[in-house]
Amino acid sequence: MKKYFNICFFLFFLFFCNLSYSNIAIINFNKVFKNCIEYKRFINKLNIYINKKYIKLKIKIDNILKKEKKFNTFKYLDNYDKNIFLNNKINFKKKKIYKNISDLELKLNNKNLYIYKKILFKIKNIIFSLAKKKKYNLVIDSNVIYYKNNDILDITNDVIENIN
Repeated sequence: MKKYFNICFFLFFLFFCNLSYSNIAIINFNKVFKNCIEYKRFINKLNIYINKKYIKLKIKIDNILKKEKKFNTFKYLDNYDKNIFLNNKINFKKKKIYKNISDLELKLNNKNLYIYKKILFKIKNIIFSLAKKKKYNLVIDSNVIYYKNNDILDITNDVIENIN
């Protein structure tokens, strides 16, 4: 739906504002992000951090599962209360670890969103300066529209040069 809205807005803007194709530029945001050095560094640090945390949590989960398996194999036949206590203890530890995993994922998503917004702000400033310098009336993400005109300029490489 958003894609169709953007296309309709573009067509409305094009026909009612009498823009010429030479004043329209496109940019591929995905390509800019993939080639941004700051984003690459962040992703590498994030992967190292994730691997360390997940390895620690995986070891804890494996230990708990071993305890659970051992408990299920050798239940105390004579002591029902002890069985319930141990079972609850194991379930509590499992819930705690799974909560740690979900908290870690949330934290990583927030960090990723923060860096994404930070880089997007830099890209926006670069686009505004390029549009002002080269007198573009409209700059559009190339993933949002389908275009067939060769007169539309692609400024993706200019933005990549300026951001790095």
